[in-house]
Amino acid sequence: MDRKSLAIALDEWMTTGYNHLLGTDRHKRGHHLLKTYLVEANIPRRNGESLDVASFFERSSPRSPVDVASTDDHSIFQLRIGKAGVPFFLDALDGRFWVLHSISPAADSDKAIRGLILGTRNLDSFWLPTHQMEDWIGKLGVPRVLTTKFAVATGIYQESIPEEEFLDDSLVFRIGALGDARPRLNAYRESPILAANLALWSASIARRWSDGDQLTTSIVTASGKVTARGNSFRLHEEIVDGLRARYADLIEEWEGRFRLRWSETDGRLTPAGETAVIAFPERQSQRSLEQVISVLFSCAEPFRLSGTPIARGDSGHYVVKAVDLHTNHKVDFEITPGFLRAYLHSDTCGNVLARLLTNLQHYVDARITLA
Repeated sequence: MDRKSLAIALDEWMTTGYNHLLGTDRHKRGHHLLKTYLVEANIPRRNGESLDVASFFERSSPRSPVDVASTDDHSIFQLRIGKAGVPFFLDALDGRFWVLHSISPAADSDKAIRGLILGTRNLDSFWLPTHQMEDWIGKLGVPRVLTTKFAVATGIYQESIPEEEFLDDSLVFRIGALGDARPRLNAYRESPILAANLALWSASIARRWSDGDQLTTSIVTASGKVTARGNSFRLHEEIVDGLRARYADLIEEWEGRFRLRWSETDGRLTPAGETAVIAFPERQSQRSLEQVISVLFSCAEPFRLSGTPIARGDSGHYVVKAVDLHTNHKVDFEITPGFLRAYLHSDTCGNVLARLLTNLQHYVDARITLA
């Protein structure tokens, strides 16, 4: 199998399912939608060293077993993940920003990929902050259906929203339009009651060939899962690759900007890098701030940060020397009722900022931004 034959096979899979749905108004039994998972793989490599996927999983000893098989294309791999051996196709053409495809049942593939990410050091999902996601989806197609959520416990690659876990301040809001639904969302953001809760969770993006019957509607979530409906893998792939490229640019830009390091110029060392400042739109009460801090550094999903907050005086000022459990790299924090500062070390993965910003928007205030 090579890249071309994989694309043909997935295109035929999508077309078969779509045609059956048109003819019978129901999904074909045993024929599941194509799911694509976007994965950030921060794997240390020496300059010029190529990525060896099989060796990486052997060295990493993931909690979920992973069987790796090569193909005729050096960047395409067949994976079987977990005890159930759920099959995936891994596209590692970009050695850091991976694409995994699955045609297994969603419950099986979601469970397998979650186990892989949470059980393997150096792997993380893509995290799409609300403002970036809203901008990108409009450049990749027509975002016709948008779902926002707030204070709902969802983890990586989770598309469904569990109603049984709703809290007192939980909110799920879904809007649609014949065309672009984003203007409607922005109109609701004018409401002072709703504005803080409208963090974008998923978008249904329609894309169609202008001179033919090929189309796709891909559902993108803020945690990097893309579910394809339609009869064109190529159109789905264009959406996926557009997200991957934009996300890669964002993370690499943030690393260049926010990693604190020494830079050598004309034989002299000078400090480089900026502090990442995340501003709270409204000043947090002492109780709210303590709740945020307790969740942030609990080692658990979705933030995956470990650290012990230390109070400085009684003014709600805390400092934390933390560890990002994605890579075990250090990242320090300063937290006050009005803002959060993150100090990335020279090797800290920029994905920590995307994960932090996205989930603060979904749990604290959707209007939170990275200054």
